[in-house]
Amino acid sequence: MLSPAEQTRDEGGNTAFYCTVVGNPSPVVEWQFKGTKHLSAAKYLIKQGALIVRNLNYSDAGPYTCVARNILGSSEATGNLTVRVFRKVPPSLATPVQGRTFQVTCQADGYPRPAITWTRAAMPSPAGKTSINQGTLTINNLSPADNGFYDCVATNIMGTKKKRINLAVQVHRSGIQKPSNYC
Repeated sequence: MLSPAEQTRDEGGNTAFYCTVVGNPSPVVEWQFKGTKHLSAAKYLIKQGALIVRNLNYSDAGPYTCVARNILGSSEATGNLTVRVFRKVPPSLATPVQGRTFQVTCQADGYPRPAITWTRAAMPSPAGKTSINQGTLTINNLSPADNGFYDCVATNIMGTKKKRINLAVQVHRSGIQKPSNYC
């Protein structure tokens, strides 16, 4: 028996599959990933029938199979791992110039494929000058009123992940004259 059979985890974390077997004589447990028996010791730890997958990334997603063998035969059970990741992550701070157009892209992978939206923390997005297209947030004619935190939100039936950017619009003052007694 393999548990959990289906898992969804976030990139960078760890997870474990547990294989419970009973037999006489006691079976030997072997783990496979996508049909491959040779699992790297740097990535995987096998302990008392459990398979621990460390530092998850998108390439770790897929089927994991527990194979139990003894002299009487073999049995196997397969589980699936889905890893949620951001492919293109917005920077944590952006400092565009007032009056210009600002664009930032955020993309994520997962199964099912996540939908990408952008939200503004604690405030509505700037009305009439904000658009979102295929994970790209565009804000036209920037002003200091656009300052704040914006969240890229990736959502599918398995859950939600967020990445935040702080937008700090740079104001360029022009037309300031020096006082007449300025040296």
